[in-house]
Amino acid sequence: MFAHDLKPLDILNYLIQYADDDTLLSHQRSKTTVELEMAHVMNWAVENKMTVNLLKTVEIVIHRPK
Repeated sequence: MFAHDLKPLDILNYLIQYADDDTLLSHQRSKTTVELEMAHVMNWAVENKMTVNLLKTVEIVIHRPK
């Protein structure tokens, strides 16, 4: 309920929400960087008086071998 208004900045990116976990998927062709998307999430959390646990935050890069 709290995160209903949290949306990614770029339409190519996805924000998957389940209970108290969020997963941000950023497409390589996105015009928005991952850093900008994360800053957006962090700002949203501050505005909604919530915190992001950075100890549980990870970045995983997935790509196909060339």
